[in-house]
Amino acid sequence: MNDRRIYEFNDVVRITNESLKWNVISYNIYGLNIFDCFRFPELRDLCLLPYLKFLMQLMEPYETICLVGSPALQEWFDDLHYKQHLKIAIDTTIPVVPEQLIGEGIHYTMLSICFHEGRFWKISYSGKSLLCKLPAPQILLKLLTLFMGSDSVAFFLYEKGKDALAVTREVVECLEPDNILESPILGKATLFLTSQNEGESFEIFAQNTSVEAQIRTACQKSVEYIVSTDWFMKHKELLYWNNLTNCCTVREA
Repeated sequence: MNDRRIYEFNDVVRITNESLKWNVISYNIYGLNIFDCFRFPELRDLCLLPYLKFLMQLMEPYETICLVGSPALQEWFDDLHYKQHLKIAIDTTIPVVPEQLIGEGIHYTMLSICFHEGRFWKISYSGKSLLCKLPAPQILLKLLTLFMGSDSVAFFLYEKGKDALAVTREVVECLEPDNILESPILGKATLFLTSQNEGESFEIFAQNTSVEAQIRTACQKSVEYIVSTDWFMKHKELLYWNNLTNCCTVREA
């Protein structure tokens, strides 16, 4: 691991850049979790919007495939089924109905893989994982809300014109658990993105430094949104970079 660099955007969002083995570059995006809805409940509807702004800007030129991993996906569906039907048999796994999550008309496929805590694991016995084409922004926000806290949502970004869903399925099915750097994913997809540390940050893997400008533009888009909010304007003189939370925090009075 070497060549570590840090970029700052108005001291609100930071990027770290590291060169890893196998010609892989890792970018970590910090600061998107600035809206602390625990201390400021009025931010509850805003807390994920910096992440959404970043993703929508970054994904704009690409064909994007979304992964929602097991076991979090199965646990969500079991909970939904329980609430709807008031009971669920013990030790019974009910097959997920993806349409109840992503709506109708979205191309998808289900795979017997496990993706959790930002990592691929051995085959899951707690249901299947979902691969789907990028849904509408409101559904993307729903996926972030439900699954980013367990780092069970990830994205494969491809140059347009490829059969991205079929390519992703082929690559992921033969993936060795916890071995992303040596997998063929980065030979097919331009970018692989997932959340880390319970949704605290994004980690992006790439093999070409040409994507760096796009990542920086996406960061700038998020910052523009953050600094435009009434909450930021009200608290900006009290904000400081907190190394424990990896984001700006309002200083205690």
